[in-house]
Amino acid sequence: MSTRITTGQLRLLLLLLVVILLVVGYRFGYQPIAERCEALKTESSEYEGKIKILDAKIARESEYKKTIDTLDPTAYKVFDLYGGGNTNEKTIMMLVALEKASEMTISNVTFGSDTNIYYTNNVKSSTGLGVYMFKQPLTISYRVTYEGLKKAMDFITGYKERMTVDNITASYDTLTGQLTGTMVINLYSVMGGNAVYTAPSTGVTNFGTENIFGTYEPDDSKEKEDDQEVKDLK
Repeated sequence: MSTRITTGQLRLLLLLLVVILLVVGYRFGYQPIAERCEALKTESSEYEGKIKILDAKIARESEYKKTIDTLDPTAYKVFDLYGGGNTNEKTIMMLVALEKASEMTISNVTFGSDTNIYYTNNVKSSTGLGVYMFKQPLTISYRVTYEGLKKAMDFITGYKERMTVDNITASYDTLTGQLTGTMVINLYSVMGGNAVYTAPSTGVTNFGTENIFGTYEPDDSKEKEDDQEVKDLK
């Protein structure tokens, strides 16, 4: 029995080998390269779009700088209405001043935690890390007359450092003719602005047991100056 391969069979084998090489070359060579080229083309188009946006921004760089230089003083006029930080001792001094201004009696105080409510790096900051704004809720239990409550509202809205009344409850006490209730005051502060936190000064404190908290006299001169600045800003 002859096992020789004829010329026709050899040609068919060579043709089959060529087809196999073409299929393998396309599947594992051309196709992955083509897909990669298409992906690179898409990625290149995206980068070209970003480059055009950056070029447009670079062209307006001087305009942006001029706008920022104009906005910075305006932003700082707002930031200057807020203190550089809140602490329990500073808050207590404020509450002493509130009691004095409104003849209010505060029987209980609950301090909340600072929460970051705003951030921007679009203006120059004193820290170089941007400007952060914080809010700290303060809950007080109070007793005061109706007229005193109005004075308390005036004190809070006109205070040298920005704060707002978030919630208030009031009940009329028929025995004393006064209002009793709770008030939630939001204290605000800014980090990165011009204001820097300084520990409050309580003035001269006498030694003894008869006058533990009564020696502090709030200085409202700065408060009056800040009130005028707020009115000018408005």
